[in-house]
Amino acid sequence: MATEHHARTTESADHARAVLARLVTAMGPHVRGIVIIGGLAAPRLAPRATVPHEGTTDIDLLFEVAMDYDLEDSDPGAYAWLQEALLAIGARPGRPGGYWRWSVDGVTIDLLCDRYPNEHRGEVNLPGARMVTVMQLPGPAAALQDARDEAVDPSLPGSPIVAVAGLGGYLLAKAGAAGSRGEPRDHYDFWWVTLHTDGGPAAAIEAIRQPRLEMHRRRQHQAVMALINDALISGKSATAYAETMLRLGSADSHDMLIQDVVTAAEMLKGGLMHL
Repeated sequence: MATEHHARTTESADHARAVLARLVTAMGPHVRGIVIIGGLAAPRLAPRATVPHEGTTDIDLLFEVAMDYDLEDSDPGAYAWLQEALLAIGARPGRPGGYWRWSVDGVTIDLLCDRYPNEHRGEVNLPGARMVTVMQLPGPAAALQDARDEAVDPSLPGSPIVAVAGLGGYLLAKAGAAGSRGEPRDHYDFWWVTLHTDGGPAAAIEAIRQPRLEMHRRRQHQAVMALINDALISGKSATAYAETMLRLGSADSHDMLIQDVVTAAEMLKGGLMHL
């Protein structure tokens, strides 16, 4: 019987990673062009963190999807492989008739796209995949421009390869998520990666300032600055990080964790304000 994972933990992330390996294998060559964002990407960006990332119960898949007028002219069966892969691993949609959110063995699979400059939020139908939609979100497209191929599970020989968001793409996508839905976990994720990545905030600034991310950096500038300014007044952003770190067993005090975020925010503000 499958184990249900409802809390974000290291163990739930391992379970989600195993499900991802099954899904990537089922997708075959079609996995090219898909980028892993969210909780499964974060630990890869800070592999030497002294306090491990909180974990995740989700698999967030970012697709590069054409605009409606291009989709209408595409092969009528263009995305049949996606529906077949989901069904092959036993996944089921979150509502009758099809959806962008699927689940299998206690793991949620979110199918996402960001068809910039289209800024609306809503479901997109895919040719050849009657049961599948993807959710259009404004923000995560930066990860399509900054990703790297990695083994789903580096500890296993022959583990399938998938593209995972790089540091700059991840932080810009996460800032967009924090701005659009405002969940504490988005604030925690942003600062955990910023603080614990090799090179810390200075490396985060350099990654965000990559020339290939210029368009997305300008697009997400307001969201990034909102995170920074919230942290500088010890609001939701710094508190979400501190409380999560304490729950995960950090030896630092609440005040020290808040100050870590404030210091990082000051560095980011100086490095990113005039973009």
